[in-house]
Amino acid sequence: MASGGYEFRDIDLLEAGAKGTPGSRTFYMLIGDRSILVRLWVRKEHLVMLSEAIQQALAEFPDTADAPVIPNYSGIDDSKVDNEINVGSLALAIDQERRQIGIFVYDRGAQESSPPSYRCWANPNMMKIFTRKIDEVCASGRPTCPLCAQPVEPTGHVCPRSNGHHATLV
Repeated sequence: MASGGYEFRDIDLLEAGAKGTPGSRTFYMLIGDRSILVRLWVRKEHLVMLSEAIQQALAEFPDTADAPVIPNYSGIDDSKVDNEINVGSLALAIDQERRQIGIFVYDRGAQESSPPSYRCWANPNMMKIFTRKIDEVCASGRPTCPLCAQPVEPTGHVCPRSNGHHATLV
């Protein structure tokens, strides 16, 4: 255990997913090693911003840009989850010496001075796979309006930026 939470130094699993139908999905991350598997309930916005931040952090490891990518786990059995938390915020760290990128997870409702509940460290290749999975999960939902960036419902969308006009945009 790290002070204030669990630290995954050699993770076996880093996965993103969603449950439910587009428009009413809940998003999650699974992180784990040989001893524990944790589900982190997150907002879609958390995943989108995390993917962008990881992609920026990957620039710190230019020599891994063309390295072979090892497939990530998928189809994890939900009964294997040891702990679940609702995420309030996420932070990213880079450990150049160990050549790893870290995700720090803070519980929803945690005070600003609280240490992270979980720390997860992974190599750049695993993080690259993780960003692809995040992008895939987030893109599989409702399309967004090109004018207002709000989700377009299957029944249609009246865009506030279209000044009341109902032109089909998507």
